[in-house]
Amino acid sequence: MGEREEALAEELLMVMSVQEAESLLVNPKRPYDVAELLAELEGLQARFTAGGRIAQAALVRRLAELVAENRPAAERAVALLHRTRTHGRDRPIGFPDPDEPLSPRLRRELRITELADAGELDAALAAAREADGVPLADPGELPRVAGSRRHLAGLLRDAGRSRDALEAMAGAEFAPAAVGVHSHSTVVASLASQFHQLRGLLHEDLGDYRRGRQEYTAAAEIAVAAGDTAALLRTQTDLAASYCKSGLLREALSGFRAVLRLAESLPDQGFVPAALNNLGRVLAGLGRSEAARSCHERVLHLFDRDHLQGSSRANALIALGDLAGARSEQDAALRWYASALTATVNSRDARAGLLQVLSRLDGDSPQSRALFGDVLVFLSVAPEALDDWAVLMHCRLAEARYLHGLGRHAEAAEQLRRLGAEADQRAVDPEARAQVTLQLARSLLRDAQGRTHQEAFDLLWHARTALPPDSEVTADLTRLLVDVLVDHGQTLRLPDHRPPAELAFDLHEETRSGTFLVHLAHAPLAPPPHVPRQLVQDEAELLAELATAATSVGHVERGSQHVERREQLGRRLASVHRRMRPHAPEYVRLREARPARMADLRRHLRSRPDAEECAFVSFLAGTGSITAFVYLPGAERLTVTRIPVGERRLADAVAQLQRTFDGAPHEFPPLAPLHPRRPWRRETAFLDALTPLIAALLPSIADRPLLLVAGDGHLSALPLAAVPTPDGSVLAVRHAVVQVGSATAMLYAERRRERTSESTPREASPVFCAGVAAQEDPDPGRLEQDAELLGAVGWPVSTVHGTQATKDAVLRGLRGSRIAHLTCHGYFDTAEPLDSGVLLAHGGSRPSKLLDRLPVTTRLSHLLTARDIARTATSTDLLTLRACSTGKRDQLSGGLLEGMVQALLYAGVGNVVASLWNCNEDSSRRLLTDFYRNLAARPGDPLWRCFWAAQRNLIDRPAHPWESHPYHWAALALFGEGRQT
Repeated sequence: MGEREEALAEELLMVMSVQEAESLLVNPKRPYDVAELLAELEGLQARFTAGGRIAQAALVRRLAELVAENRPAAERAVALLHRTRTHGRDRPIGFPDPDEPLSPRLRRELRITELADAGELDAALAAAREADGVPLADPGELPRVAGSRRHLAGLLRDAGRSRDALEAMAGAEFAPAAVGVHSHSTVVASLASQFHQLRGLLHEDLGDYRRGRQEYTAAAEIAVAAGDTAALLRTQTDLAASYCKSGLLREALSGFRAVLRLAESLPDQGFVPAALNNLGRVLAGLGRSEAARSCHERVLHLFDRDHLQGSSRANALIALGDLAGARSEQDAALRWYASALTATVNSRDARAGLLQVLSRLDGDSPQSRALFGDVLVFLSVAPEALDDWAVLMHCRLAEARYLHGLGRHAEAAEQLRRLGAEADQRAVDPEARAQVTLQLARSLLRDAQGRTHQEAFDLLWHARTALPPDSEVTADLTRLLVDVLVDHGQTLRLPDHRPPAELAFDLHEETRSGTFLVHLAHAPLAPPPHVPRQLVQDEAELLAELATAATSVGHVERGSQHVERREQLGRRLASVHRRMRPHAPEYVRLREARPARMADLRRHLRSRPDAEECAFVSFLAGTGSITAFVYLPGAERLTVTRIPVGERRLADAVAQLQRTFDGAPHEFPPLAPLHPRRPWRRETAFLDALTPLIAALLPSIADRPLLLVAGDGHLSALPLAAVPTPDGSVLAVRHAVVQVGSATAMLYAERRRERTSESTPREASPVFCAGVAAQEDPDPGRLEQDAELLGAVGWPVSTVHGTQATKDAVLRGLRGSRIAHLTCHGYFDTAEPLDSGVLLAHGGSRPSKLLDRLPVTTRLSHLLTARDIARTATSTDLLTLRACSTGKRDQLSGGLLEGMVQALLYAGVGNVVASLWNCNEDSSRRLLTDFYRNLAARPGDPLWRCFWAAQRNLIDRPAHPWESHPYHWAALALFGEGRQT
């Protein structure tokens, strides 16, 4: 009996639908002998019948019938495979017989596949761009084109080129509606589902989880229509995993529970273990370790009871090891990992399990070193595994940790140097190469005598140049570089004149600003008004041409011409910006995606009227500590402090804050939001845990009432003003806290809003108010009556509300107002931050908070984006978003409030007031009333003083005792610079 037939029989036993079985049987890339397969199935049926396993025997009998039914198609597939291999190429599923006459479009698609299979990916991509301009001969060609593009995209993704892979797939829009034409074809439906599934993965590779989820939803719709349960299970798993990867663990929990229910409802229970493992991982991420352990232990029970085979056993053992490690039970964790290694060696997917075990070996304990010895034994009998770069890399990294554990640091460093040389020889992906550099640098930094510290610094410094600024590996390299500069900077040869602390600050600022600057570089922002009109027109035309070149130019020109044209446009745009720089240097800096440096920040803060009153604080959050940069203008002092508060404590604080204040309605039993009149009934220990962070800063900032704070990671979601100081009082008693996003954001936003001398003074400025509830809000009136709040101050108010609060009406109001107040919901776009904004009315109807579920045209008609505001050159100095996102992360409306606020600041809004959690209507109204009254009564005071006074008034003189609790007075935060309007 052949191994191929035996393996195929085992796979057929695991399928969950007739459609999936048929796909396996007619796959031209999986040749088999039909007679031998039927004989294997007959033997299986006899064994099941003899063992009393009647259901399994019936399943095998039905599979044998399917094999017989599909025998002609299978034999044609084998013949097709023979012919394609004779021609020297394997062809993607669904592609035509080489002897079949081809249309002009399909001839081009065949050429794309041949180039891709030959490893000529750039030429294949250029050919795909050309082919996009050639129409299909008939709609029936669409599946074949989609198969070709999916094949190329898969190879590009394997090469780390996800953006190019998405471009390749754009030429074959395989919409669910198009599949209906071929609904009789299981192969076509399977291809369509896989097409959208791959596009979802590609979007997620680029950080766009929202669009990834849209693709998975399309794939699921196809699977449901085709009755393909296996494809549906895969796409639902991807959808739940997407929520997990983007940090939405509660949504992931709900998704994986649905996957488990589907898997348990099927006759074949083979997918239940994987579903249980996924669910356990999410439960562990939510801190529910006992429930997670129960899931993984159930997997082991299923494997033992049913004598199953597969990688899920090893995954469960590794997960149990991780849970033990989280409890600091290292010996138990290593025992689980050792069991996982045994299980993974005996599974078909030995590679994945081996990589997981290798990545967990720290080399610091005898048990870890013993387990690494077991890995070496396995590799000695399977040396071909080291031909896989990922296995080789992780093995050598683990070996280096092993040597470090033995105190043989020089040998470990030499081992990593050889690994780096091999990576260069193999021309591996830059991010994988950077992982080796990181490990080598850490190894070199172990030298207590400092003899190899310079080598570590040089390696890290040069590795950054090969990576994009928004890469996660770039961030890791930067963090380590900052640590090296802070700890050893005085002994290093640095690349320029900047002192170590200043160079460390500039590196940190470059990384934290990189992602946003990339998005803004070619966005339609209005230049400052004093830029010559001809330069403004030239820039607008070139930006429009570049946008067109990114899509349509490549469809009608050859790839080399396409690249050359884009480079030419880039050179012309650079020339325009050189001529524009004397008129608007900060605007040009943004267009060139250049972050601010400490020298720029120093000049800017010196110019503030309150320079002697402010301190700029920028945080860099690390695994075990936070690095705080504190700059005092006037004193010209930059200090760097390392604080032993790690990311885990910050993440726990954010999770506890959200649970304490906003409740946990999705947990069982559900936890209601905090009762506004009894806030002290829930502890706020998560704020007390941050006191060491504040205590470390106080010596540097004690005499500065204003703190301009650039948070990092989870720090951006925490109310630092409410953190207790060592004497028991909260920070807001001593200092006003204004969140600035980053130095780059602050400097650009300020320069963008430069006014002429004819600017309208605050006391004479018009005030605009708009309010619109969502369709899902139970009492719309409560969100649409804030005009009276502004009118009580004595200001003349222009207002629109309800279904009259449309995009055009709000833009008109913002365009002529220094102060604006919006009561509405918000939306943050993770892929395009300037497409974030607020939800408004359209066509006589209120918006829906469920924006991702709406058609694109409907979504755009209800969404006023930061990009829209940027185009208007708004004069708004203060924008209050009273109900925007109704908290930091509104699960319905997209969340990530601080990202949306940052987008608005870049778009030209001077300052933004927004909520960090679901704020109480009464206390937030009182705080804003005090704030606006202070602005009206003290026109010479800066915004930050007026806002700070309103906060302290709520702390010291609450209308009701409960309003002195941070839940009430710290919910609203001031973002921007807080300068005088």
